[in-house]
Amino acid sequence: MVAAGRLAQQHVVSKDHYIVPGNGDDSGAVSYHTLTPVLGATFRLTQDCAVSADQAGLNFGLAAARSDNFELGIKAKLDERMQASVAAFHIATANELAVLANAGGRTVYQNAGATRRDGIEASVKGDWKNGIGMVLAYSWLRAVYAQPFCSGACTPATMVAAGNRLPGVPNQTLYGELSWRHAASGFSAALEGRYSGRMLVDDLNSDAASGYVLTSLRAGFERSVGGWTLKSYARINNLADRCYAGSVIVNESNRRFFEPAPGRSWPASALAMPDKGACAIE
Repeated sequence: MVAAGRLAQQHVVSKDHYIVPGNGDDSGAVSYHTLTPVLGATFRLTQDCAVSADQAGLNFGLAAARSDNFELGIKAKLDERMQASVAAFHIATANELAVLANAGGRTVYQNAGATRRDGIEASVKGDWKNGIGMVLAYSWLRAVYAQPFCSGACTPATMVAAGNRLPGVPNQTLYGELSWRHAASGFSAALEGRYSGRMLVDDLNSDAASGYVLTSLRAGFERSVGGWTLKSYARINNLADRCYAGSVIVNESNRRFFEPAPGRSWPASALAMPDKGACAIE
């Protein structure tokens, strides 16, 4: 069992140096402080299986958001080479911070009342003697506004209904990896796959970025030679060179929500590290 607490204090000061007709003095200051308690417990069902539970808790008119977090999970060894975990969580937030306006590169926030986040995370990991390994991880999230509020000046067109989903976060993700490592030479390689679900763009849920699937390939080398550790690494991201929106600008005033993600790319690095110090090329 674990019990802890954290006292946090923050003071923010803003000094406006651009004061002209039509753009007044926006200087100001605000302070926040809170005590966050945390309580966690783990119960070992068997030597290879354990259950855990946890609980925790510049617009100068903003109130601090407060969240109560609950999580229940289980971890288990399926055999000598595989392990799995699954966890469910619930987050209840009061005074949620939401985007009020997003225009010309300036973002203004507001308090949007209560929100709820419920989700599940699950993963399986395997590592076998022949150098083959695998990782599979899935997450599902339902994040909604629990109270109605106005996204901007209050009109029927800007009223956000309770039950609308929070924008800017995908509803589900899936990651898979198949890897191989040759211990004698220090060579390793892996094929990665990633799925991301649709992502809503505004509080009104008027549009969404489509889900996408990406594949990537990576390879690396690590070996000790004469007191030095040599490492090299290269990968190809987005093998199929897919066009997709990797992120969104939430509540963008001109409805230019979608931000394109990079196409195919080839990052690489090399590292030579002695007993003391390092020399890297990337």
